[in-house]
Amino acid sequence: MELKSFRIKNFRSIVDTGWVPFSPDAVTVLVGQNESGKSSILEAINFALSTSSAPSDDDLRIDAPSPEVFCRIYVSEDVFDEFGEEAQLDSEEKEIFERFLASNSRVVEMTTRWERGKTKDGKLVFQPKRTIESQALANFLQSAIAGEQSDSTSSLTQAIEDSEEGEEEGKEEAEKSTPEKNPLITRLSNAVWAYLPLSVLFNESSGHLPSFVDIDEKGAPTGAGAQAAKNFLAVADIDLTA
Repeated sequence: MELKSFRIKNFRSIVDTGWVPFSPDAVTVLVGQNESGKSSILEAINFALSTSSAPSDDDLRIDAPSPEVFCRIYVSEDVFDEFGEEAQLDSEEKEIFERFLASNSRVVEMTTRWERGKTKDGKLVFQPKRTIESQALANFLQSAIAGEQSDSTSSLTQAIEDSEEGEEEGKEEAEKSTPEKNPLITRLSNAVWAYLPLSVLFNESSGHLPSFVDIDEKGAPTGAGAQAAKNFLAVADIDLTA
C-alpha cells in the first residue's frame, strides 16, 4: 500500500485543502509561515492513520460538518493476495475487486469521518468511520454483476441489491447508507485500513534521538529515549538484534 495524496475538510482552520499529492520520493515537506496550518495538516492525517488518537471538540469548526480526511491509496499487486485473505474475499469477490482496481489504476480512495459516541464507561469520544469510495465501488460492482450470466444469488449480488435500495433514496442518502448496507464494502474498507501505514507524530519531549539507549534482554530499546530509538530503527530499517 502506498499513500498517493490527501484531502482534509472542516478541521480547525482548514475548510478544504483540495487534493494534495505526497512526494514520490517518500519525503514530503510542508513549508509555511507560523499559524498557517502545517501542524493542523499533520494532526488531521495522524488522526486518520492512527489507532490511538481522535479529534476533540477543539478540532471542530463552528457550524460545520464533522472533519473528513480523504486518502488516495495505491494497492500494489504483490500485496493483493494477502489483502484478499484479510478481507475474507471469495474467488468471485476477489476477481471483481481486482477488476475494479485495474480500472482505476490500482488506486482506491479511503474516507475517514468521525461521529460522536460513548465508550463503555460512558465517556464521550469521536469514533472513526472509514470506508473506501463506497458509491463508486457499488456502481462498479453493479455493472460487473449485470454483465455476468449467472442465476445464483451470491453475497456480491445481495450487496448490489442493497446499494440499489440506497440509490432509490437519492444519491446523497445512498452515499451515507451504502457502507452499512453493503457488507462487502465494509470488509474491503477494513482490509485496506489494515494494510495502511500507521502515523506517529514527533513529540518534542520524547522524540529526540539520545546519545545512548538501554537495551532489554530481548534486544529492544528501553528506558529514556526508547521511543525515539525505535522510530529511528524503523525508518532506517535496522534489525537491532541482528
